[in-house]
Amino acid sequence: MTQKASAENLGSELLQTIDTEEIADNSMRRTVEILLNLIEQQQVEIKELREENQKLRDELYLRNVTLNLKLIKLVLFG
Repeated sequence: MTQKASAENLGSELLQTIDTEEIADNSMRRTVEILLNLIEQQQVEIKELREENQKLRDELYLRNVTLNLKLIKLVLFG
């Protein structure tokens, strides 16, 4: 497991251990619930962006390989 994945899992586990019902002050409880929801939404968005980033890196790599092959053919075969 990578350090990044480990940190993500730890963050998710930590969020699940927070029991907002233990917070006596209603206003504070609601604030914590909102913040927890925002954190969860950001985690999902970060995961999606990482996947998209990897997809774009893969596409760029394939384009570079294709371009390099075309250049090699051009140099070797005119």
